[in-house]
Formats: sequence, structure tokens, C-alpha cells
Amino acid sequence: MHTPILAPTPFQTSRLVYRAVDWDKDEAFFAEAFGHEATQMGTMGGMTRPLSQKALEGTKEFTEKALLGIIFCLPRSPEEPTQAGEAVGWVNLSMEEMDRRNQHRCAHFGLTVHPKHQGKGYGTEAMEWMLERAFVGFGLNRVQGNVFAWNKPAFRVYEKVGFVVEGRRRKALWTQGAWRDDILIAILAEDWFARHPEKKPQLVDEV
Repeated sequence: MHTPILAPTPFQTSRLVYRAVDWDKDEAFFAEAFGHEATQMGTMGGMTRPLSQKALEGTKEFTEKALLGIIFCLPRSPEEPTQAGEAVGWVNLSMEEMDRRNQHRCAHFGLTVHPKHQGKGYGTEAMEWMLERAFVGFGLNRVQGNVFAWNKPAFRVYEKVGFVVEGRRRKALWTQGAWRDDILIAILAEDWFARHPEKKPQLVDEV
């Protein structure tokens, strides 16, 4: 029996190209995306305010420490479909110290799509790519995150790729004049492989 050739998850999907963050050229993208009121309310859940340089530095530090922190982009041109062009969004996987030390293999995710690119399915495409990296590439057992109850577009994206609700913190957040819920969502490796059986690793003969 011949051992199959191992193929890593490519840094490209049907409409997107994935690359490392380059702070020299991406700071403007982060300032626009995270400085937008709707982005702050949807991803941070707190009081909206003008974005400070200190907040940008915090995002930079978080990205550098993340298990995976990347920018997803449109292709540069039809002639260069594998080259990254305009930045669309940012996706990350991070692990707390306890998870890294005790081998729980659980990561937390984050997703931000620039407001001008929202509603086009890019977030769903990037999440599917990220989950394949998580479960096939990194061998994680669980990916989890929080979504605010009012952020229904984000919830639809996460539900579409297989996340399920595991808990709800009732009236945990004061946002825009009212107490609102914070929802814990998660997906397990077995859930994702059930949806993508063709991606499940196969045992092969050793040399």
C-alpha cells in the first residue's frame, strides 16, 4: 500500500487569499475596521469610542501571540489569483496558557470583516478555512468563542459552519441603553469531520 501524499491546507479558497499580518501596511486596515462603530459593537461588546493607538498596539500584540492570526484578502487580479490584494478581514485562533500547558487542545477564535465587505459571504468562507486549519492542521479538539446576542449576522455565519450554542450569559452586557445577552458557541473536531468526511485523516502504513 502506498502512503498518500500529505497536502497542507492551501492559503487560498475560492474567492480569498490568506496571508500573514504585515503591520507596516495593515495598520490602516485595522484602524478602519476596528475604528468603525458597528465593528466595535459587534466584536468588542463595549462602549464605542474613537480607536486609540494603544488599542491598535494591543491588537498587534494579541495577533503576534496567537496560534493563528491572519489577514484574508481578495486576489490581486484575475491574472494573479494566488497573490493577496485588498484586505477583507482578520481571523485568529488563540489558546490560553492552561490549554497549551495541559493539552486540552481548545482554542478561542475571533473574526472581523471590514464593514464595506460584509454581507458577501467572505466571513463564512474564512471561517471554513480557519476550522480546517484548526482540526486538520493543528489537531485541535475544540474551537469556541462568544457572540453577542444582537449580532445576528455573525451568529448566522457561525451557525452555518457548524457552531452550536453551549451557554448564555443573560443580561451580562450593557450596550446601547439596555442589558443584553452574551452567547457561548463551540464546535468540536468530531462535529466538523462529520460535515467534511473527505477531510478526515486516514491511518497509513508506516515505512
